[in-house]
Amino acid sequence: MNAQLQTADCAPSTVLLIEDDDGLRGTLAVCLRIAGYKVATASDERGALEQFSRGKPDAVVTDLILPQGEGMNAVKAMRNAAPEVPIVVMSGGGMFPATHLLGIASSLGAAAAISKPFKPAALVDVVRNLVAA
Repeated sequence: MNAQLQTADCAPSTVLLIEDDDGLRGTLAVCLRIAGYKVATASDERGALEQFSRGKPDAVVTDLILPQGEGMNAVKAMRNAAPEVPIVVMSGGGMFPATHLLGIASSLGAAAAISKPFKPAALVDVVRNLVAA
């Protein structure tokens, strides 16, 4: 089996995946599930914060540019509510360079940042390293 998609050896950790692009959200969710994670999803800030409040995930992966709110607001709210939960931010940039947005998110407490486009296996590796830490 491909090393990037190996099943986790322990009880499944839960990842909250926040992405407004349906296709990308579906692809990333499948990759995370294949890697052994339970995945909860949301497409906007409001849905993300509702999912987060229902049950603290073991990790969060969020886009920074979302409809109906911004991913940075979600990062701040989740960081304040549960500082121990690692947050991975991803962005393609939009109006601003992705590196600028990812830098801001990191200053807000994100544990890792990934610039789009990226290979789904790279995200799985980042999540695996953060959840194992």
